[in-house]
Amino acid sequence: MRLGNDCEGLEVKPENILDAGDVAVGYGYYSGTYKKNGAHVRAQFAHFFTLRGGKVVKFQQYTDTAQFLKAVGK
Repeated sequence: MRLGNDCEGLEVKPENILDAGDVAVGYGYYSGTYKKNGAHVRAQFAHFFTLRGGKVVKFQQYTDTAQFLKAVGK
């Protein structure tokens, strides 16, 4: 699902950001309402950033995809 297009009021709420030198990890929750059926979704996420020279060179994202599948009725 394209979160920005398919969810009304999509929010990305980090709870914490951990500094590990060349790697930063942020974790928290996505929340919003699926436009097609009004289902609310709240799913945990973790974002991993690899940095070089103060710039992001790699990004990995993990989220509770089951929460989004439930919202879309699958």
